[in-house]
Amino acid sequence: MPTVLITGATAGIGEAAVHAFADSGWHVVATGRRADRLAALKSDTVHTLEFDIRDEAARDAALASLPEPFANIDLLINNAGLARGLEKAQDADLDSWKTMVDTNVTAMMSITHKLLPMLIERKGAIINLGSVAGSYVYPAGNVYAGTKAFVNHFSLALRADLHGTGVRVTSIEPGMVETEFMTVRTGGDKDASDRLYAGVNPMTPEDIAETLLWVATLPPHLNIAIGNGTLTARIDPLGAELVSLCDPHGRALMTDADPAYWTGHAPLLFPIVGRLNGDTLRVDGRDYAMKQHGFARRRMFAVTDSSDTHATFALCDDAETRAAYPFAFELRATYRLDGATLVTEIAVTNPDAATVLPASFGFHPAFAWPLPGGGAREDQRIVFAQDEPGTLAALDGGLIGAGERASPLDGRTLHLADDLFADDALIWIDPASRSVRYGSTTGPQLDIAFDGLPTLAIWTKPGAAFVCVEPWQG
Repeated sequence: MPTVLITGATAGIGEAAVHAFADSGWHVVATGRRADRLAALKSDTVHTLEFDIRDEAARDAALASLPEPFANIDLLINNAGLARGLEKAQDADLDSWKTMVDTNVTAMMSITHKLLPMLIERKGAIINLGSVAGSYVYPAGNVYAGTKAFVNHFSLALRADLHGTGVRVTSIEPGMVETEFMTVRTGGDKDASDRLYAGVNPMTPEDIAETLLWVATLPPHLNIAIGNGTLTARIDPLGAELVSLCDPHGRALMTDADPAYWTGHAPLLFPIVGRLNGDTLRVDGRDYAMKQHGFARRRMFAVTDSSDTHATFALCDDAETRAAYPFAFELRATYRLDGATLVTEIAVTNPDAATVLPASFGFHPAFAWPLPGGGAREDQRIVFAQDEPGTLAALDGGLIGAGERASPLDGRTLHLADDLFADDALIWIDPASRSVRYGSTTGPQLDIAFDGLPTLAIWTKPGAAFVCVEPWQG
């Protein structure tokens, strides 16, 4: 059973979280200052530690006393926090400000630092309790709101720092929750506390505890959704792959990944595009096995930043990647919605200035053929932005060779048909165009731009309900 340590466990969200995790089979370490309430929580699966979260010496002694099986922490929930006072800044009590900073910021930061080595070793997780107050300003929020803004931003920075360690970081930002929190804020004035809740239907501690448990038990990867009212997209951290793109009517613009043809949606290709002779990479006289299109599409990326309309994913070298590709690297993929446009960016960084990083990268999106509402399959076409008078590269056994292939274009237009792909992909080396338009003359159309990517392939498997537009560099 995994073990969770919950700070501020003697009331409200913390107490509800203790019950939720214990009922779900977790070992729980519940911490707080109030001995009587801790005693009520204690059970075979709940071990309690009494200390003030601001007292580092007391905290360290308590943690050192943990018996098995509670000593190995897999999840830290930084829940302890408080608000003091309802005065505007010019009327506020400085000691109350300091108490909020010491509890909500310094103590949270300190226990996180204390437990990080164990969490990294165990590839654990951290959940920080922020607040909507950290994002939305209101009168008399002042320092409390500032401490919660720190929690939210600290969580994002932690996530970036811990990329590659296996530690997941989540910030939960509740609105108003019906706990003794407001009573503490008003200095024990229950009438004042009740007035703050008047006309409001607040969440319950159990609502937030259920959310904490849900986050803690998510599978190793979960699709990240972004949307702006015009487009919605889902990206799988496995390969940082775009797996869904829908128009305002909810119609899917991407392939459904029919396993009878191809299970991809839009894999990112790194550190090679296509195949190597013998599926072998040779570096300094040593051979490394390298499968088609590289390994990035089969690797778990970390989510380093996200919002309603964008998400950034990162992959760094590790022992497993270096066994196949002996180079240090960082690969970042960002998806950003801007009106009716989805912008996808790849950034490859070489952290080793003394070594050249040989790398190719590319995109492999598979669009629905035909597009929804676009008429019949035979009506779909791809139109190049510029004239493309030259020939195409010829493939020999899946490899680009010295041969050439006649262009199938009608002017600037490629009329899509299965027989075009009987001999594999159509490949343009350094085409004049850096964008194409896909669709029919009577239905919706997609403009696909690929600035900075000098090679373009168009591919499908005959009979499949998708067509891939694949620009790449390298």
